[in-house]
Amino acid sequence: MIFTNSSPRNDRNRHSLPPLQTGATPSPHADPRAQWEIEAETARIKAQVEAEDRERKRLEDIQRRKRLKAEEAEAKKNHEISRSRREESAKASGWGR
Repeated sequence: MIFTNSSPRNDRNRHSLPPLQTGATPSPHADPRAQWEIEAETARIKAQVEAEDRERKRLEDIQRRKRLKAEEAEAKKNHEISRSRREESAKASGWGR
């Protein structure tokens, strides 16, 4: 017995389906006014998404700068503590006299 991938019934069903529409092709049934409204709304949404992206990046940049400033302050503080301890150690051992 030989099996094949296609049978007459499957071929008939395959050809009975409507063609698949892909992409942002405008509907041929939309009147010019409706099409204009669709395009205007699409442009508005696109502009809104772009504005939200810019705002997100701006806020991320602010947070990054705050984080860097805090890290620099912490490093400076640790450096001052280390220097102070070295000076105290030098004084205690007599190196500072």
